[in-house]
Amino acid sequence: PGTQAATDTPRFELELIRRKSGIEVADRNQGVLETIPAVASGQDVTRLTEYLAALKVKVPDVTHATLLVAEDVDYDTIVQVMDAARVKYTAAGGKVSRETLFPQIALGDAPT
Repeated sequence: PGTQAATDTPRFELELIRRKSGIEVADRNQGVLETIPAVASGQDVTRLTEYLAALKVKVPDVTHATLLVAEDVDYDTIVQVMDAARVKYTAAGGKVSRETLFPQIALGDAPT
């Protein structure tokens, strides 16, 4: 009677790990899902936002992300990555639409 199904799959926990070489998009329980290499200008935020928008379709109820940052990453890059994870803006026909992705972001140190 009070039995629970054995489908206790761990909850999806988004982690963004930013190092000088780029950013790893990961699920804390499953590991790295995608690696987005850094570009000459810093971080490829457009590619990051596109990947996160596609991921959001798979986990629509998740609103949290944890950004783990290496020591050698500058503040401006941190802000760019946070902005890329929070919202996606799309311009079409003179109008800009806003899609909320992962607006609640915790910040921490990247593992070495």
